[in-house]
Amino acid sequence: MKDGLADSMVCRLRVPIPAEYGCVFGNLSLREPRPKVQVMAVMILEGDQMVEDVRVGGGGSRSDPFPLLDGSRHTQKLELLGSTPGSTVYRSSGKICPVISVFRKLGLLPNYPFSIENGAYNILVTGTHDQIRDLYSALREILPATTITGIHHMAIDGKEALLTPHQFEVFRVAMSSGYWDIPRRTNLTALAHLLNRAKSTLSETLAQIESKLLHEVKDLYLREMLF
Repeated sequence: MKDGLADSMVCRLRVPIPAEYGCVFGNLSLREPRPKVQVMAVMILEGDQMVEDVRVGGGGSRSDPFPLLDGSRHTQKLELLGSTPGSTVYRSSGKICPVISVFRKLGLLPNYPFSIENGAYNILVTGTHDQIRDLYSALREILPATTITGIHHMAIDGKEALLTPHQFEVFRVAMSSGYWDIPRRTNLTALAHLLNRAKSTLSETLAQIESKLLHEVKDLYLREMLF
């Protein structure tokens, strides 16, 4: 494989959230009745701060995270962004979670949204075999109960990859960050900062990715129509 992508894989991890982290939504997921909690997006700020948007399914006061702010060391501020009959969206601000710090250090991103269930993150991540191995080892160092709950190799069977390694990395991060979501969960400026690339260069790379993927879809569609 010329571009080294044959060892790419998708891995699902269960990462426990210790009570000492003081994570409001980790603690919320342990309450009865257990609400459905999803981390929709995370933004790393200056220093050791982060902001995350979290959707909580199910109504009623027992799914209200605000009472859990008392004594929390991870979440310092909680805002209500909006609600529907089936779910409520909150924005929490506070110290960066050690789990997210590990992803950041290794240059990986979880695939958003990911769930919090029974006091643990259930995270899907895409990367090379070496990246996943290093991530798992780093998480196990701080949280020995971390487990792999699913893994899928992305071998391309000797065919030349559609995207170059550089384009694949940009594509992976852009997808995980919600750049192509409707509505978008991140913009070009935030994505350029995350990838540590100039906006003009990143914009050109994204255009190349979109062109390749659209032409691939066009060819698949035409073959489907013809045959």
